[in-house]
Amino acid sequence: MTPMPSRPTRSLPAAIQGLGAMALALALCPLLCLGPLSVPAQAYDYELVPTPPKVGGPGKPSAKGGQGLHFFLLGRLFGFVDGKGRMAIPPTFQKADNFDAFGLARVEGKDGWGLATDKGEYAVLPVLNDVMVVDLNGGPAVWGKWKEWWGRLAMDGSWAVSPRYHKVASLGEGLLAVTYKGKTAIMGADGKQLTGFYFDSVAPFTKDKQGRVIAIVTSGGKQGLVDSQGRTLMEPTFDSLKPDFDKNGRQIYQQGGQTGVLDISGKWLIEPKFRRIEWHEDEGKYWVNEGNLSDSWTYYKADGTKEGAVPKELVLKNVSKLPFGLIGCMFQGKDEKLYGFCDEKEEMKIKPEFQTVGPFSGPGLARVSKGGKFGYIDTKGNKVIDYAYDEARDFRDDGTAFVKVGSSWGMIDSKGAVLLKPSIDDLPKPLADGLWLATEGGKKGVLGPKGAWVVAPELEDIQDFRADGNAWAKKGGLWGQVDRSGAWIRQPAYQDVGLYTAGGLAPAYQDGRFAVVDDKGAVVAMATDACGEQVLLDAAGKPSFPPSAPDPGSCGGKK
Repeated sequence: MTPMPSRPTRSLPAAIQGLGAMALALALCPLLCLGPLSVPAQAYDYELVPTPPKVGGPGKPSAKGGQGLHFFLLGRLFGFVDGKGRMAIPPTFQKADNFDAFGLARVEGKDGWGLATDKGEYAVLPVLNDVMVVDLNGGPAVWGKWKEWWGRLAMDGSWAVSPRYHKVASLGEGLLAVTYKGKTAIMGADGKQLTGFYFDSVAPFTKDKQGRVIAIVTSGGKQGLVDSQGRTLMEPTFDSLKPDFDKNGRQIYQQGGQTGVLDISGKWLIEPKFRRIEWHEDEGKYWVNEGNLSDSWTYYKADGTKEGAVPKELVLKNVSKLPFGLIGCMFQGKDEKLYGFCDEKEEMKIKPEFQTVGPFSGPGLARVSKGGKFGYIDTKGNKVIDYAYDEARDFRDDGTAFVKVGSSWGMIDSKGAVLLKPSIDDLPKPLADGLWLATEGGKKGVLGPKGAWVVAPELEDIQDFRADGNAWAKKGGLWGQVDRSGAWIRQPAYQDVGLYTAGGLAPAYQDGRFAVVDDKGAVVAMATDACGEQVLLDAAGKPSFPPSAPDPGSCGGKK
């Protein structure tokens, strides 16, 4: 079997070079209407597509499936190392993805995209515009893009489905969405078309609670439901749907601001004319709310038959407990909508005088706004923190909240004391253990739970902290490692670094050379050859890249 080249200089196969001399083949494929959708079916004659080349390579993946290999970047080329950081496939590719469960990796060579095996050989020659692998009943189904069209490749590199589709996307469950002239059909990954080109879009397939594989489809701006065989379960007549039907094929559904119960065939079991509906599994009944939260609940059977009133004492016992007993509620005034807070009986407890409200949280405070400014009130409606902020976030359980003045964010405590003056460029992003990734003046750092800088904002970049408490951090154009206190456990030395594997190893690039480092930043996969040059070790522990001098004794003239 032919190995992949050590550099991506492979020329196009003769079959491709001679493509211009090939006769054009007209692939006429009239489409059959396979489903009972009421949407008019469109039948297309496929475009004139030149006969595509055979692009199969000599390689097949091993039984291991390449799962222990990880790509790395050396200079501008990608290769693969094993779990111990040793070279498995030399840097050959312009781009590369990690190996999938089938032992195939999507790679880009000089002439296009292909698939590599974990043996360092091509399963699909890198001459395509794109390539993807789809799980088909536990096995790989390969789709390739040649020129403007997608088709399916057999594992010998021949075209099982000639390129004819403008777009192909995986829908999960071994199914694809294929698009032609702006309309989409559902297809099995084996190339069998399950529907005509009825749809504007198809959402990924998912399993409902009955184990049915279903997907939401859109046609003419309306949504419907199909199964994994392409059969229509629900005509596309709804404004929006969710595939969250229960084990009996029903869901509580809102339409036009009213709530009802819909079954999977599109039939209304309970018409959408109620304020709120809850399913009580222990009773096997729906509770339908015709008034406020604590009154006027009615029993409906699972089939939608009205049964009778729910006892009030049972209602009061089961009303969901509201945060701090209060929830925001709206009052429609003459000129504007104002918000206040109600209890679970929907009786007004804090008068509606706010433009916006948030939930009570943390120490029992809620963010509210007046006159375009945000402040905080307590559960009695008393102002605790003045309306001084242009934007605010809810208090957390630790008694702190982020607030914004102008274009900068800061942090306050539950008494309004400033823990961090507004100086942060963007809303901080949460890390583990109450830490926050923040940017100040274009420089990145890490904030502690109370707003103090744990890692000073003097970094150009920083990755998330790992379980060992360390993170890659970039300063002065170089990457090193810091711990959670901000101390450098390895000074910045690398031009580029990669993510750590589960084995605690990461690729790093320094002064034109590639290395593999452990979670402390120590080099674990480099050696020095007879000429004093650093080399990467292969799986046998021998230097593999870059190669040693032909005559180690002479060292190429070096001493």
